[in-house]
Amino acid sequence: MSRALRAAYKALTNQSVGTTFGEELASAVEEARDFMQIVRTWEGTVDERKLLMLMDLKRDLGAKTKDPRVWINMCLSDKALQDLLVNTVRSCQESPPENSTSVKAILESLLHPHIYSVRDFPESSFVMQWIFQTDHRLPKTPRVSELEELLQTLQQMMEHIHAVTYAAGTSASAIQEAKREATLTTGLAIYSLLRSLQDRAQKDMELLLLLIATSTGYQVESGTFQHLLGHPEIQYLAEAMEVAHKQYVNLKEQDADRAEASLLLTGLTVTPQSKELSPQQKTERLVFMEAHMEGLWSTGIKNLLQKHRECKDWEMLERDLNSFISGSLEEMEDDERMQTILKDMEDTFQTSEPSSQSQSKSGASEPKANEAAANQEFLQLLKRLGLESHYPRKMGTGHFRTICKTSLLDSQPSEDQELPLHFLQKLLTVDYQVRYLTCRDGTNPGLAPVPETTEQEHEPSDSFENFLNDLEEAAPEPTSRDSHVHPMDLQMAIFHCADDFLRQSIATKLAFCQLALPLLVPTPGTAQVEFPLWALSHIKRSWKEVEKSGRQPGMRSYNNKLIHQAETPIVSFIRIGTSASSSKSHLLNALLSKQRHNTFFHRHCRGSTRECLLMAGVVEIAWYCPRGSPDDTFERCVAFCNLHGDARDHGAQLQFLQDISAVNVALVSESEHKDNRGRKLLRDLWQSQRPLVCLLTDREKVAAGQSSKTITIGIKNRNEAEMLDELTKIIRNLLEGSNPRFSLDACLDKARQHGFLVDEDRPECVTAKAKAKELVTLLKEEKLSEIKSQLLPLQGKLWHQWCKKDKELTRLQEKGNRSIEHHRSQIELDKAAIRRKQRKQAFPLNRLMKPFLGFLQSQPADTKKYFLHWMKVFMDDLSSGRLSDEINDSSIGLEHLMREVGQIYEALDLMNSKNENVVKLPQMAADLMVSGYPVELLDGDASYLPLRWVGAIFDSLIEQLGDKRVFVLSVLGLQSTGKSTLLNAMFGLQFNVSAGRCTRGAFMQLLPLDEQLQQDVGFDYVLVVDTEGLRAIEMANKQSLNHDNELATFVIGIGNVTLINIFGENPSEMQDVLQIAVQAFLRMKKVNLSPSCLFVHQNVGEVTAKEQNMEGQRRLQEKLDEMTLAAAQQESCDVSSFSDVIRFDVNTHIHYFAHLWEGNPPMAPPNPTYSHNVQQLKSKVLQAAKESQGSVLRLSNLKVRIRDLWNALLNENFVFSFKNTLEIAVYRKLETAFSQWTWRLRSHILEVQMRLDNRIRNGDLQEVSRAHLEGLVQETSDAIVTDMEKYFREDKDREMLVQWKGSTELKLKELKENLLLETQKKCKNLIELQKTQNKLDAKKSEYEDKLLRRSRELALTLKGDNLSEAQLRDSFTSLWAKWIAEVTSTAPSMEWVDIDAEIENVLLEHFKEPGFQERIRSFPKHGQFPLDLKKHVTKKKVWKKLFQLNFFSADVNLQDITDNIIMRVMQNIDKKEQEKQDYSRTFIHEILREVQEGVNSIPSHASFSVNKDYIIDLSLYLCRKAAERFKAMHKAFQKANDPVTYLNSKREDYFMCFQMSCQGATSVTAFAVFLCDKLRPALRRAVRERTAKAIAGDMQGKVPDFQGNRANLDVCILRFLAQEEKFQYFKQYLRHPAKFFQWYIEKRVESYCLGESRRLERFLDFSLDLLYENLLSAVTSSTQTVKDRKDRENKISLWLAEFCRELTEVINLPRSDLKSLEHQEITDIEFLSKAMEEALPAMKEELRGEFPDADLSWFERKPHSILAEQFSGCWEQCPFCGAVCTNTMQGHDGDHQLLFHRPNALTGWWFEGTEELYLDICSTSVASENEFIPRNDQSYPYKRYRDAGPPFSNWKILPDSSTQAYWKWFVSHFRTDLETLHGKKFQGKGEIPEAWERITKQEALAELDKP
Repeated sequence: MSRALRAAYKALTNQSVGTTFGEELASAVEEARDFMQIVRTWEGTVDERKLLMLMDLKRDLGAKTKDPRVWINMCLSDKALQDLLVNTVRSCQESPPENSTSVKAILESLLHPHIYSVRDFPESSFVMQWIFQTDHRLPKTPRVSELEELLQTLQQMMEHIHAVTYAAGTSASAIQEAKREATLTTGLAIYSLLRSLQDRAQKDMELLLLLIATSTGYQVESGTFQHLLGHPEIQYLAEAMEVAHKQYVNLKEQDADRAEASLLLTGLTVTPQSKELSPQQKTERLVFMEAHMEGLWSTGIKNLLQKHRECKDWEMLERDLNSFISGSLEEMEDDERMQTILKDMEDTFQTSEPSSQSQSKSGASEPKANEAAANQEFLQLLKRLGLESHYPRKMGTGHFRTICKTSLLDSQPSEDQELPLHFLQKLLTVDYQVRYLTCRDGTNPGLAPVPETTEQEHEPSDSFENFLNDLEEAAPEPTSRDSHVHPMDLQMAIFHCADDFLRQSIATKLAFCQLALPLLVPTPGTAQVEFPLWALSHIKRSWKEVEKSGRQPGMRSYNNKLIHQAETPIVSFIRIGTSASSSKSHLLNALLSKQRHNTFFHRHCRGSTRECLLMAGVVEIAWYCPRGSPDDTFERCVAFCNLHGDARDHGAQLQFLQDISAVNVALVSESEHKDNRGRKLLRDLWQSQRPLVCLLTDREKVAAGQSSKTITIGIKNRNEAEMLDELTKIIRNLLEGSNPRFSLDACLDKARQHGFLVDEDRPECVTAKAKAKELVTLLKEEKLSEIKSQLLPLQGKLWHQWCKKDKELTRLQEKGNRSIEHHRSQIELDKAAIRRKQRKQAFPLNRLMKPFLGFLQSQPADTKKYFLHWMKVFMDDLSSGRLSDEINDSSIGLEHLMREVGQIYEALDLMNSKNENVVKLPQMAADLMVSGYPVELLDGDASYLPLRWVGAIFDSLIEQLGDKRVFVLSVLGLQSTGKSTLLNAMFGLQFNVSAGRCTRGAFMQLLPLDEQLQQDVGFDYVLVVDTEGLRAIEMANKQSLNHDNELATFVIGIGNVTLINIFGENPSEMQDVLQIAVQAFLRMKKVNLSPSCLFVHQNVGEVTAKEQNMEGQRRLQEKLDEMTLAAAQQESCDVSSFSDVIRFDVNTHIHYFAHLWEGNPPMAPPNPTYSHNVQQLKSKVLQAAKESQGSVLRLSNLKVRIRDLWNALLNENFVFSFKNTLEIAVYRKLETAFSQWTWRLRSHILEVQMRLDNRIRNGDLQEVSRAHLEGLVQETSDAIVTDMEKYFREDKDREMLVQWKGSTELKLKELKENLLLETQKKCKNLIELQKTQNKLDAKKSEYEDKLLRRSRELALTLKGDNLSEAQLRDSFTSLWAKWIAEVTSTAPSMEWVDIDAEIENVLLEHFKEPGFQERIRSFPKHGQFPLDLKKHVTKKKVWKKLFQLNFFSADVNLQDITDNIIMRVMQNIDKKEQEKQDYSRTFIHEILREVQEGVNSIPSHASFSVNKDYIIDLSLYLCRKAAERFKAMHKAFQKANDPVTYLNSKREDYFMCFQMSCQGATSVTAFAVFLCDKLRPALRRAVRERTAKAIAGDMQGKVPDFQGNRANLDVCILRFLAQEEKFQYFKQYLRHPAKFFQWYIEKRVESYCLGESRRLERFLDFSLDLLYENLLSAVTSSTQTVKDRKDRENKISLWLAEFCRELTEVINLPRSDLKSLEHQEITDIEFLSKAMEEALPAMKEELRGEFPDADLSWFERKPHSILAEQFSGCWEQCPFCGAVCTNTMQGHDGDHQLLFHRPNALTGWWFEGTEELYLDICSTSVASENEFIPRNDQSYPYKRYRDAGPPFSNWKILPDSSTQAYWKWFVSHFRTDLETLHGKKFQGKGEIPEAWERITKQEALAELDKP
């Protein structure tokens, strides 16, 4: 076949066959095949002889074929030869290197470079690396276990290649050798890392590394590279591995499934070449990846791969993988899942918990008979105190928390009815002197007389009878009622009226004041006794006990627990009988505090009276808490109970006390024990198992020999100290035994057994407690830190990841080859993925959150309060005792549950913010705030503020309360300095105080003001913000300084007043807090916020000395100034003292506080001076609030302020980043109002101008003075100013508006000034024009008079001949030509100007260029101006870089300037044509001046300048273009003013006059018709002029586009552009916004007027009707004026004069135009009036008939021009993105700025040295590390963009992560058009993010509609 083919080839081509065909090829193949058979017989290794045989074979084959393919395909691809070569190399490796040199040389000749073309030789790299390696530079095998080490090795290899390549005198062989070494080392390093990953079972990371390595030729089997690697290949490896690894790790942290998708996509796409992989290569890689992962793919990836197997579409697979990574693939699943979630939420809120029976009345379960049975004395007391409406249990915590005027006064009440409120307010401030509260005018009770008693001694006896004989009877002293209310009656009356929650608050405050608490309370008028355990359940006490070991004291154990849970021995004090000499309470106080504090109220206390109505039968309790000190009275915590009254009268209480007491102490008088009741009572006590101490009030001594459990002490006339020491010792000894201990919880069952009413047994409390216990039990199932992550999953790792990602949005940077916007899109996708993961974890709601939410939603208010209390109690107990380093993970509270609720809302809000069940979540939080609970504002664990959640809470508050004004009080200070305690004392707040942990983050609590105080201070609520302590220990290693600064900046920013709390006089601590606070205040000053502060200096001892106060103030002032200077340097601010920063008075803004405790805790009461200080501070805060009403915000505005502050804090530079959204919104509203005011002014002045124009044209006005104009607009101007002042005075944002009041008034004044100047100028020009015309008219009038005289003379000769109209016309015509000739014979001839020659002369005179005349004549006469950059532009030395910014390149800017010059020249010529001016030589000079002004307008910072050629060419072009129009103007003027021409044009008018003169009486009708003919053009002009203004006014009021300010109009334009989807429109909008605005306004006006409804006709009709009425009125008025005149001469002339005067401001009808009519012989004026009334309708209808053909060309002043003037403003464009400054006031103050910037690609920015468009947005760039090159070689950081000078320095660009979806949609939609426009591509770093491409037009438009 070979021979046949050769013959055929030769026959066809007449040429011999080449060597690749025929026998030579066949022979070579055969030879190679035969030799390979021989090679297969060779055994072992190959020696040099055999290798030389192979060399001969290679040479022969090459000689025969002249092609290496036979050697490659037949020999080197042979498996036998490959094995032999490998074995040879391995053998040589084992021998000394010097023995293998020749073998290496032969092998290199055999194999290089053909070995690289062998497709299947796995060991080729191994062989070649051995051949090329050298002995002395053989690299060590690198040990690599981490990617960072591999990247370091690759970097070293690149440096090595680079060094060798560029070394002096280097050779090609040296470079080759360096590549060999680098290739070998790289392969070994990769192999080492792969082995390490295998050992760690990191198959995913191993696969990622393999995918990138194999894409560059790495052989997995041999661990070597198939080819040598150069610098580019190694660089590709390093970059690809680093980027892919980082992306994979980031994704894996968020979502393992997305990470796997990324890994799979990398394998299918990674390649060092730009070309795509073939389907075959992708198949091989997919098989390899699946084999490697061995079924480890996640379910989602498996599903995708299965889908691919069923339909092999690589594009679809890659698209699905991309969508999987971005999260968009899950959107469909999200929708479906969201429905499931919402169903779960619906089930949660519909699941009705068993509702408690009581809805709101805590006392509903009590018998109503209680109130009816209450004795009259008690009811009388309630009435006296003004409490009758509150009984029973109707007084809630609102009475305690509401801020009222009483709470601000530190005074005594003057009436009994004021006592309860004063009591509550003093108790609120923890003033224990509240126990002594009486009215100011009350009488001071005297001391009760001490009863005289006799002393008798009795022998000791063990029998009860003998014991009784030792006692003597004592008679009680009669008492009398005192005038004022007993203090304990006041306390108990309030207690009886209080509901359970107020009782709890009262009890907690009483306990804090170290005052006794009611334990058993008889119900007035009934036999029922109440055990108010709930009221005591919030009290927490701490103490230290000494653990004894033998006789030696041991370790001190610290206890801090709820006191009702503490098991303590109880010592009960009772009294049998009456005793005037001794008081149990007094004794108890001595035991508890050694008489330093009256824990129990007794008869000797201030305010006590002889009788106390409500204390009989009350059992009070107090605890002695030791402090672990040797002088402790008792070594353990002991409870003391005190039964008030005679124990004989209160058997139930006594029996209860006997049951629970460890020791009973009875105060007995001898006269009382001998009756039966007394004897029985004493017998019971004596027989009791409990020790009894009997205090005999009538005995001084008692005989010895007493029983060990019954001890009698005589106390009469005893030394109190000795007696107390004895009693203390006895009680202590009795307690040391194995006495019973009870907690109050344990007493509960005994109380029930005795039939006592227990407040905790209320159904709602029982329900709540059971549910709380059930939920908290869930938290006990596992270790708390673990169960938290299960039951509260949303606030852990995922939430922290989301916060981190959200913060990254404010600090965006380029990553790898990705732009900032790609980074932003990726972060948004990551955030969405985290939220998705949160939803997966949160739903269905778990067994904790579902019942928690369901219970809060379904239960009434009181039940919820009980529930929250029990939850707090149980959770505090659960997390107490944790180590400080475990606090975060091992503590749990209500804040954690509510934080989880907030996270549930945040995870759902984006998709279902309006769903009713989702909205219920923030409503719950709002309910809690309204009820007085604190709500977390700033997450203390994540140090983050959940904006959506907090915003939704504020929205719910607004819905519940209305948009109330809220005064914000913030508190700042170091940790554990008493901030929260201070707030509790000031306002009774419930922030955590010593609950095992300090406040974390920031909490907010809402306090109402009563109506009277609201009116006084001007706001409705106080919002208190308590913060975590600065310099917290747990934050010490977490960038605490930055954290503290952020926290301080935030709380000071939202606060109207900040309390800065300083504790003690430690200078370092003071410096810490002051430094942080001062810096925060300095930041507020720089962003124009003005909060104030009060310093609270706590724990500074007695500060009554004036000198001490002054010294402290001086030191603090010095410290503040010092800190201010330091902070000012850091913030780059020029201030020198603290008073420069905020208004600060050292005398009134510093408050010194006494020590909190009056003694040593835990038994010390609070210092009354501290309470007094609290009262003063509270008054000062409210006074400061009253003074700062201007800065108090409404809830809605406060929500925005919080958002603004937080967003600014997220940025690195707070001051640079802060965007005051409230100010922006208020300013936008002001702009809208300003737009309305300016329209009123502009509209009125337009009206004035129309009237003045008519008067001037009618010859009625020869001068318009400024004063005259001022008078015409004064009334309207004053009305506008009044409205403006009212706006600034009464608007709800008036405090914020005041900063712009001056500038707005100035702008309005300037506008008025400009409009008046413009009007005066127009009037002046019109007057001058009219004067010129009058000269011509005077000459024409002279000719007219002559003709009129001739025509009248002719008429007189023909009068009475009854000639027909034809005959009259013939007579008139026969003489007309003759008259004209005679009249005009003396008229000078008109001069015609050679305009072309004059233009040439002016240009020659102006430019004085040689050869210029020829240049004029050769200049093209037609076409557009030929702008030529090469000819017209002089390049500055920065020209080269200029074109990096297409937006600023010369062709765009210069074309704009040229267009503007041409436009202005043409507009001037238009104006001259409208005014019918004659041509003047000055017109040419005006054109030359316009050209020069346009050239001068080129900014100095522009990158180019124009040369003289440009000026000359443009001047020539414009003069050429104007010449033709000037000629037409000249011709028209000559025609209008040539006597012959003019008079001929009036011929018909003269004939009419002639005819009327001949016809006599019938001439009246003709006169009317003639006058209407004269009126018609004037009326037409007036109708059009008035209609233009009416259209503009109507559209401004009715069309939404024009109802607001220019920003609103801009939104309408953007909507129009999107709907039209025409890139050409967008292009015009972006490049010439001002022109496009005008075009758009014109288009809207055209649509409004000429659309289907044809509104233009209606406008014309309306104007015509209005003017027609003016005409009729003028006819009537003129007739009325003239008809009564007695002189009958010239009545028609008088009528015409009066008629024109009436219309002088209405239409343009000069009296001189009617001269031809004034000599008519018409005497019947009324008949004339009637004739006019009949003629005018015809004229009106004739004009109306023209309206259907009307269009906008009718109007001399176009409606759209009027509107465009109204919406003019600042047209400066952002130098980066081209967006127009949003300030709509011309010449506005300050920098240009925008709400939203745009992608910089819109203006053509690109990356230097590439063709990649720059996609990022200015507001994100300025927060990045990127740089830009404005116009020269110098680059500037975006963060310091102002350094680039104008125009950059004239703009204020704030970092802002918010962007408009609109422009993202535009870039994606018009991608190709933008690329064509700018000649660049959206690729590389400029690649459009996928998220942008998913934005629909509907989404973009919907965003525009958002406020």
